[in-house]
Amino acid sequence: MNKELKTIYILLGLTGTILVLSLIGGVLSRNQAHAIAETEHLDNISIEDEDIIDNDQDVQEDIIPDSLNALVIGFDESGGLTDVMMVGSLNTETNELKVISVPRDLYIDFKKDKYKEVKANNPNSQVIACKLNEVYSYSGWDDRALLDVKELVSIITGLKIDYMVTIDIDGFEQVVDAIGGVDFYVPQRMYYYDPAADVLIDLEEGQQVLDGKHALQLVRYRKYPAADLRRIEVQQDFLVEVYHEIISDLNLQELLSLTKIAYDIVDTDFGLFDILDYAEYLFNLKTDDILQSENMITIPSYGEKKDGIWYQHIDEVSKELMLEELFKKSEELAN
Repeated sequence: MNKELKTIYILLGLTGTILVLSLIGGVLSRNQAHAIAETEHLDNISIEDEDIIDNDQDVQEDIIPDSLNALVIGFDESGGLTDVMMVGSLNTETNELKVISVPRDLYIDFKKDKYKEVKANNPNSQVIACKLNEVYSYSGWDDRALLDVKELVSIITGLKIDYMVTIDIDGFEQVVDAIGGVDFYVPQRMYYYDPAADVLIDLEEGQQVLDGKHALQLVRYRKYPAADLRRIEVQQDFLVEVYHEIISDLNLQELLSLTKIAYDIVDTDFGLFDILDYAEYLFNLKTDDILQSENMITIPSYGEKKDGIWYQHIDEVSKELMLEELFKKSEELAN
């Protein structure tokens, strides 16, 4: 794998989501003026400046960045459905990353009090009820619609979302190919063809190196007995393998001049220099401490058909217990 690209992709550890194949470091801020200014500064960094940069790092090495919650959204081939939604919660006091997956088929009824304000804040939104993954499309297919998704996920998880990262199918493939593929055990024979969308999934069971094309097939496959919930489990397992694939041979200095490589792959409101702070923090950690399978959960839900359409409904009691347990260890360590 290209050593320079490894450096950039280490930031997937921040959000810990399958498409954090996304918070890859060096991402394009939605604040274009700020991003351009930062980019020009990075362009002006020369080899001769390295000693200056290293001295700055020596001064800053004891600074620990703030904890954060980041929402990562993966779009489907249409660009209008939020196919994957995960929240990465990074605690820089306990050096832990919690990952919360949110089922795409959750039923969102905007007549309910907890969701009313989200709809009221968006004059473009005409929908009364829909699946969570349809909100972006129904709400205007724009930045305002993304904020609706952000607010809904915040309500569902009970977490304040500090940053958002989005990635589409092409970007996902580019990331996996850039790290040289991922060695992963495909849990079962996966075959599915949708002629309408011209989507083919064809994977054999077993250990194998998945390139971007086949990794995309893995994370999109849904023909499990537990449908989308099992799909999320596979995505989380894949994320762990991706992380372990890229944690070696990292160099923070490379990140300063190479973050712009990822601009065309993801979109985020996370500023470049903020990313550098977290990159340095991550480099100083034991890599195994930051992303662990036991710290990854899925919002519990149950399925139900409504007007012939399958929806998931949040199991509120189980959700509260699961979230309490997920963050209990962090609170104990922080205290």
